[in-house]
Amino acid sequence: MESMGMIDKFYQISYGLMKLLLVNMLWLLFNFPIVYIVLVTLTVKSMNELYLLIMIIMLLLPFIFFPATTAMFAVIRRGTLYKKDDRLLSYFWKAYKQNYRRSLVGGIMITVIWIVWIYNYHLSGIEIGSALSYIYLAFTVFLLAFTNYFFADSVHYHLPFIVSIKKSIMMSIGFPHYTISIIGVSGVCLYSLYVLHPIFLVLYGGILPAIICFLGYYFIYLRAKKSKEMTEDKKQWNPLKA
Repeated sequence: MESMGMIDKFYQISYGLMKLLLVNMLWLLFNFPIVYIVLVTLTVKSMNELYLLIMIIMLLLPFIFFPATTAMFAVIRRGTLYKKDDRLLSYFWKAYKQNYRRSLVGGIMITVIWIVWIYNYHLSGIEIGSALSYIYLAFTVFLLAFTNYFFADSVHYHLPFIVSIKKSIMMSIGFPHYTISIIGVSGVCLYSLYVLHPIFLVLYGGILPAIICFLGYYFIYLRAKKSKEMTEDKKQWNPLKA
């Protein structure tokens, strides 16, 4: 009986890992042009070639990376909240099509913000370890969180685009301890995959951080919802009727 239980647990873990692998492979497949260019950058012989390839990647991000990542977050949400892991390919494609326009617009805006931020850091010539470098690092963490919250909010709610952007900003700024923890855990996860073997970074490097970020987003959402309900209850309470 004990051996059967161990076999059953091993099967469940293996089944779960295979599902995660499948979603990650779908995400990589939809990002194939970007993945290919990233691999090409490893063979460049001059900085001019590298800068050109980076520019092409930046141009492709809103059209390819953002819609594919939004679809991946939709699959994660479905599996996390409703425990459904069937028809992954069809659901991924459905979420990809439904959210493409929103992801494209959000991708253009967020990519521009990232380009400006990186270019500004490059021009500033800030030394690593200086006080200003930590300010840049903190803003980068919040920018990463904002980007991931946008993905999560896009599939969890049907809010107007601007409202979703504002909400993602407020979540990243309003809950700094959660934001830092989410990005920190995601970073540790990626590093651990790399230490195990670089191939694990390819196989699970997209899906695992996305799961962490969605769970963090959902936890913040539940906390904010509970806080709002408590505030409304206090406003409705009348001491004369108590």
